[in-house]
Amino acid sequence: MVTRNVVLTDTQDELVQALVATGRYQNVSEAMRAGLRLLEQEEAQLAGIRAGLLDGLRQAERGDLAEGSGTDAVRRAFARARVTIMSRSFRLTRRAEGSLVEIARWTIETFGPLQAELYESELLERCNALAKGRAHSRSCSILVDGVEDLRYLRAGEHFLVFLDRPEEVIIVDILHSRSDLPRHIAALTALKG
Repeated sequence: MVTRNVVLTDTQDELVQALVATGRYQNVSEAMRAGLRLLEQEEAQLAGIRAGLLDGLRQAERGDLAEGSGTDAVRRAFARARVTIMSRSFRLTRRAEGSLVEIARWTIETFGPLQAELYESELLERCNALAKGRAHSRSCSILVDGVEDLRYLRAGEHFLVFLDRPEEVIIVDILHSRSDLPRHIAALTALKG
């Protein structure tokens, strides 16, 4: 490894020290390397945006345009997207299934079989709405580095944490609302902000 001297503002130093104090990073160097990884990702994203724009500009120069009017192209694009989204399904990881077994067991023991059936219906409705793109979810990718499509959605007293993939939704875990997932995400966002 190469050693570098870096000058930080007081605010930046406070942030790095706070990150180390939380135990998320073992030392200042580890926190700085994590910041550089984020910068590297941002630069790669910007390079991808530039490459796409240059490709679009070359197509415009060549007259390589979508067939029909702009209105036709927009309608065609949305029709294709609807077919893709509307045919998506959802699946559960074994961990999510295990969490769901515990939730079902607790619901039956605490509230009885009728309430368990109602909650089952509610969860199924939320999962199907999620897969069909009819449910609003939020990003929680900040919880796991490098997983940009990790999202969550409230379903009754639980949060469905899932991967939002073009071909399907994969529910990776189901957390109780007491886990206070939104607060943890907000705190991590503030630290990285």
